[in-house]
Parts: sequence; structure tokens; C-alpha cells
Amino acid sequence: MERFVLAPAQSGKFFYLYLVGTVAGLAVVYLTLVDRIGNESLFGNGCLFWGACISLLWQKRHEFLFGSDLISSTTGLLIVTVVLVRTVSLPTESVLLAFPFLSLLGITLIASGWRGLRQFRSPLLILFFLGLPQLLIGTFLDISIVTAKVSAFLLWYVGFDAVLKGVFIHLPGGSIEVYRGCSGLANMLYMLGISAIFSVFLPLNRSKQLLSVFVSVCLGFFVNAVRVALLTILVANSTEEAFEYWHLGEGSLIFSMLTVMLFGCFYILLIKWQTPKGVKEPQRIDL
Repeated sequence: MERFVLAPAQSGKFFYLYLVGTVAGLAVVYLTLVDRIGNESLFGNGCLFWGACISLLWQKRHEFLFGSDLISSTTGLLIVTVVLVRTVSLPTESVLLAFPFLSLLGITLIASGWRGLRQFRSPLLILFFLGLPQLLIGTFLDISIVTAKVSAFLLWYVGFDAVLKGVFIHLPGGSIEVYRGCSGLANMLYMLGISAIFSVFLPLNRSKQLLSVFVSVCLGFFVNAVRVALLTILVANSTEEAFEYWHLGEGSLIFSMLTVMLFGCFYILLIKWQTPKGVKEPQRIDL
């Protein structure tokens, strides 16, 4: 039986150029298809997560070991072919959520086989959080009632006469329904992926990593609850244009940016707390 040995990438530029170039091509295909279905949020997330993945692959290109066997290569080629055919022929949101992780998994199997898959765990982790948690968790879990309760409590706390009935929040001038898409679960899963990117490029010890994950998810939920409370106020005051702006327009993206900024500030504090006094800051990673 023929034996396959993992070989360093320094043996030729072709190997890591093939890897990074192919992944970059898949990223272009993915973003093109997402743009075609008009999902602005997923397009922005895709640019960030694919960019982080490609940057990491390029940064560590000389460290990779290549060498696959027939079974691994065939499996990887089959995964990539099925994903590409299914995505191009039927570019639904569910298919696009699974595309990033599965396509990278197939490429890495072709490059290094199952034995070399461990060295790609960080890029795979980043693309895993781009879509699969939302596909696996968001489809079955609905936290709308929890979001409605928190948003109604925030309105009551600041002085509004808010009444909660199930997932409906009522104010004297109008009401809104907190449905699954506005529950904040997608934002929580997105922030979970952001925490994964931070942990890959700026690693912390185990306890602080777990704390960062917890805080990222909580921030994703709380900021969205504030957004729902704001939308309720806008409906009650009959400002339809403002409601559409903060609900589906650029205003919704501002809340996502705010959540990331808050988490970034918290992560910087964690890095400061981890660095002992008198010790230099960790060397910055050039992306």
C-alpha cells in the first residue's frame, strides 16, 4: 500500500498558493451569491470572517504540512463539488450558511488529509461560526419571549407605560411583535463568532477566554433588547420612516457595530489584566 507523508510547504510555493488562492476564490463565490440574494447582514459578516480566515492562512502559510491520501482527497473533492453545485444551483440562505465551513473542510482534506486537519483548526473554527451555529441552533431555538420581557422591562424602567402580552409589547401609541428574526439570537451567535476571531488572533488563558465568550453573547442579547425597546418607542410615536431605518435599514447595522466595539473594549481590558505589571505587552500580530 502506498504511503503518504506530510511534507513542509517550504518545498514549493505552489502548495500554499494553491491553498490561499483557492480559499480566496471560494470567498469571492460566496460573497457574490450572498449579494445576489440581497442579505446585507450576511454579506458584511462574510467579508469579516472570510477575511480573517484568509489572513490567518497567509500568515501561517510556511508552517503547513501537505500530503494527502486517496480516500481523503476523494472525500474532500466530493464535499467541495456537492457544496458548489448545491450553492450555485440553489443559493438559499440555509445553503449559504453551510457553504463556508464545508468548502474549507473539503479544501483542507485535499491538501493535507485527515491527519493534517488539526493544523487548520483555527481557520475552520472561524468559518464554522460564520454560518453553522445559526443553521443548527437558530432554526430550532426561539428566545423571542425572553427578548420581549427584557425590552418591556427596560421601557418600564425608564418611565414608559409598557404592557407585555406574550411576545407583544404595547405602549399607549402602538405595539410591536418580537418575532424570531428580531429576538437577538442571530446577533448572539454572530458575537460568538467575533469572540472566536479575537481568541485566535489575540489568545488569552482559558478562564478569560470563557469569560470573553460569555460577555460577547450577553452583549449581543442586551444590545438587541435595547434596539427592540427603541423600535417600540418609534412605533408608538408613529415615525414609520425612522422605524424602517432602525429595523431593516442601516440603523440595524449600527447596533451590530456598537456591540462589536463594546466587546472590543472589554477584550482590550482582558488583555491588560492578563499582562503582569512590569512585563511588556504581547507583540502585535501583523495581519
